Amino acid sequence: MNPLACSLLISILAVRSGAYSHTEHASGKPTLSALSKYGGQVLSRNGGVEMVPVAEGWFPMGEDSWPDNKRHQVYLSTYWISVTPVTVGQFRTFCEKAPYAYDWAKNKPKWGWVNDHPMVNVSWKQCSDFCKWAGGALPTEAQWEKAARGPNAYTWPWGNRWDGTRLQWSEGGVYSGAGGTASVYAHTSGVSPYGCLEMAGNIWQRCSDWYAPDLASENLPDHDPMGPPLGKLHVCRGGSWVNINTPNFWTYYRNGGPIEEASDGFGFRLMIPQETSKADSLPQRKVPPPVEK
Repeated sequence: MNPLACSLLISILAVRSGAYSHTEHASGKPTLSALSKYGGQVLSRNGGVEMVPVAEGWFPMGEDSWPDNKRHQVYLSTYWISVTPVTVGQFRTFCEKAPYAYDWAKNKPKWGWVNDHPMVNVSWKQCSDFCKWAGGALPTEAQWEKAARGPNAYTWPWGNRWDGTRLQWSEGGVYSGAGGTASVYAHTSGVSPYGCLEMAGNIWQRCSDWYAPDLASENLPDHDPMGPPLGKLHVCRGGSWVNINTPNFWTYYRNGGPIEEASDGFGFRLMIPQETSKADSLPQRKVPPPVEK
């Protein structure tokens, strides 16, 4: 068994035995019990990035009403995904410990660097470099979508009815009206079925796949699709604080982002593959019903 697989199994056993203790968070940051109320577990590892498991299996990806991502069934192997987008504080730790060169003064957003806000103004390569250091990778867009919408194919991470209080966005029809990002723990009511926060709004989240305008035309495999082999843009998901249109926040909405461009509306989250065939070793999460009102 390779070292990553061994580490993940040790982490699972530690949680089950109670060996993992969850550090108390600052005001506004949810506790372990708040994030695991559906039966899952949250692990703290890889420089402080908290991960939740997504068990292997089929899920309905896309929607027939959306032309570039028609409804189709996709099978994904088990993986872990970060509870939140990677934060400023976590990226700063990476730069200090790796070490890794990053111009904090040049890339400072207008609202400044706030440790519990999502990291922004990073290129696709810089996001990938962090993920490699943390022992994983950027999620594929299929992995991102499953973690966002769950097995019941929610339209938004929390359910099938729009609720603008559950995310950071520019409500009121003025682009950039929100003024900037928010804490990754500011909208806990927007949690996805698998326990992920900020899967809608705050920042567009970079994925590992090249962007294809018409996903169906690529004839990708239905098991663990990795996206097309080449492209000019990489997939981004989730919508950001800048956006005003609610479709941007659909769990199946797709966008393409430049590889080298660093924007204050783009960030990322971490994915770690589960290097074992025993999916039943994972803590199981009961999926809650969608929010309908």
